[in-house]
Amino acid sequence: MSSFKALLDLHRDVEHRVRHANHKVFLSGWDVCNPFAQEFLGPLFDPAADSTSYQSYTSDEVLQSLLRQMHRCFDAYDPGPRGVLPGDGSTGLIASVFTWLFHNGERRVYYVPTMHDTFYYFFDLYGMNVRRAAACHPFEPGFSLELPEERTVLFVSDPTWYVGRALAPEVIGEVKAWQARTGSLVFVDGTWQYLQWGDSRHECSSGLDPDLTIRLVGPTKFLGLNGHRFSYLLLPERLFGDIADVHENLHGSTSVQNLGFARRAISVMTTPEHNRRLTNHVRDIYLSLVEGGVVETQVTPDCGLYCFARVRGDRDRFLVMGGEYYELDGYPDYVRINLLSQEGIAALADA
Repeated sequence: MSSFKALLDLHRDVEHRVRHANHKVFLSGWDVCNPFAQEFLGPLFDPAADSTSYQSYTSDEVLQSLLRQMHRCFDAYDPGPRGVLPGDGSTGLIASVFTWLFHNGERRVYYVPTMHDTFYYFFDLYGMNVRRAAACHPFEPGFSLELPEERTVLFVSDPTWYVGRALAPEVIGEVKAWQARTGSLVFVDGTWQYLQWGDSRHECSSGLDPDLTIRLVGPTKFLGLNGHRFSYLLLPERLFGDIADVHENLHGSTSVQNLGFARRAISVMTTPEHNRRLTNHVRDIYLSLVEGGVVETQVTPDCGLYCFARVRGDRDRFLVMGGEYYELDGYPDYVRINLLSQEGIAALADA
């Protein structure tokens, strides 16, 4: 890598000068003026979109302003212009963080069960020494952390994505106190955050030390629009440059379609209604299943798009994911249920 440092520095320097030297014509540049764009794109052509130039989330002032407005509203927290790193979906951002950690020599990390399988993939890919930091899950009684009193890295996920429960204030308080004692970095997988079934959209994990926390947020999840791609990291400003550099080199620029979706997604969340029509709909589906005796559970959900419950009748009629998929013991015959699966809910109701 060191043999290419001078060449890489040249490229970084010219990119910086392009962004900050508008009075000069960039004769060697990369954007084009294509008179055939409308012909080539046909019905996909959008006169309001710049289809011939590379697109960047981080330089889009409209999107950045909307993101800061949303987090000021929900979490009383302003991440600042270098506190948000957007990307085309969560997987690419997770890959960028792992690559950055590996480059910086981080090999021993801790996690609170359970994480999305993408994290386990990268734990293995980068040969990390991974240690479990708790005997039970954050939503279970008796939860407590088992962590060293030294600086390290901790991964924790909101249980929203498999049981419909968020990280509780007392869990966040314990993690924050440990951060303060050790200066450790915490990665929060909040991909399914901002899906509360009540009125509030405040996330307790926003109370972690912002200079020691990276939090992943997934707008495609909190709007239930998985066919689009857009997620972002909330991260310390001091880490923005290094992680953004890794992300740009791994994944490149975005598209006009993804940038347009990103603006629209956050615009929806800055309206008084937010995504409440969706979350009310999901809550009502769950309540109808319980009232009809179709499901029963000890883990009552209050957010998200899923519940973790026992279904009426023979569960072998369905393809399901039980506790074994989530390192979760003590819930025999429980399965994760997608409350927005039209086919699945209809099949449960007919059982």
